[in-house]
Amino acid sequence: MRYVQEQRGKSGIIYCNSRAKVEDTAARLQSRGISAAAYHAGLENAIRADVQEKFQRDDLQIVVATVAFGMGINKPNVRFVVHFDIPRNIESYYQETGRAGRDGLPAEAMLFYDPADMAWLRRCLEEKPAGQLQDIERHKLNAMGAFAEAQTCRRLVLLNYFGEGRQEPCGNCDICLDPPKQYDGLNDAQIALSTIGRVNQRFWHGLRCRGDPRRE
Repeated sequence: MRYVQEQRGKSGIIYCNSRAKVEDTAARLQSRGISAAAYHAGLENAIRADVQEKFQRDDLQIVVATVAFGMGINKPNVRFVVHFDIPRNIESYYQETGRAGRDGLPAEAMLFYDPADMAWLRRCLEEKPAGQLQDIERHKLNAMGAFAEAQTCRRLVLLNYFGEGRQEPCGNCDICLDPPKQYDGLNDAQIALSTIGRVNQRFWHGLRCRGDPRRE
C-alpha cells in the first residue's frame, strides 16, 4: 500500500487474482483518500462501463481489477501497473504490464510475489482435468514462477521466454538496479557437512557399543 500511496495523482492499475481481494484492496485505498474503484466480471455491465469511462477521463486514479479489466483499454498515461498476486502465465503478465507507459514516458511495473500464491495456483491447476492442456498450463505457471524468482535481468528473462535473443541487460529492472548479493557458501557447506559427518559417526559408534556383545 505504501508504494501505491507514493503514486498519488498518477494513473495506475492494480491486478488481483480474486474478486474478493479486488473489492478489499479498492476499499482500503478509498479509506486512505485515494481515488480508486473495483472492476471484475461480477459487477454489473453499467458499473464496469462507468469505471472504464472515469479511468479513461482521468476522473479515477486507480482501477483495482481482475484479468477482466484491460481488454480494449488504450490509456496512454498509465504510470504504473501493480500485480498484488502473481499471474498464471508470462503472457498475461506481459500483456498487463504493457498497459503502462504507452505515451513513451517512464512507467513502472511491480510484482508482489509470495510462494504461497504459486502453491495455491498449482492446487487450482491440479483440480482441472488431466491432459495436454493441463500440462501446457503447468509449464506456463512454472515459467512465471521462474521469472518471479529470477536472479538475472528480468527483461532478458522475458525476451528469452518469447524466443528473442537480446544479450544486453536492460539496466532498468530491479535486478539490474540492485543486483542480488552473491554469497559463496562453499566453505560453510563443507563445515556443515563435516559436522554432520562427525555427529553421524558418533551416533553410529554409540549404536555399535550398545549392541556390542562384549559389553553385555
